[in-house]
Amino acid sequence: MVVCEGFVGNVLLKTAEGLAGVLFQLIKEKITSNIIRKLGALAVKPGLKEIAQMMDYAEYGGAPLLGVNGISIICHGSSKTKAIFNAIRVARECVQVHLIEQIREDLPK
Repeated sequence: MVVCEGFVGNVLLKTAEGLAGVLFQLIKEKITSNIIRKLGALAVKPGLKEIAQMMDYAEYGGAPLLGVNGISIICHGSSKTKAIFNAIRVARECVQVHLIEQIREDLPK
């Protein structure tokens, strides 16, 4: 987890998303460039799918926006149904673990 100012956070996020997209595109191009590599790609495909799923913002939904007096979840600008559903899940989890109260208790420490 990274906590930073909004503009810096957005730059970091967009850079990471762009890098991941380029990296996955290059991997796809190289491992499917000939028949031998395509056969090998079949062996690693499940692992690559797991990595892609781990990096998919829709799986996480959103993150708490700190500095507001309550639970506010910030989502990706292009969020679709799955991401919104998961953002609501994140909000519910924040309420269940009393996130605001925990921050208030731990902040003075």
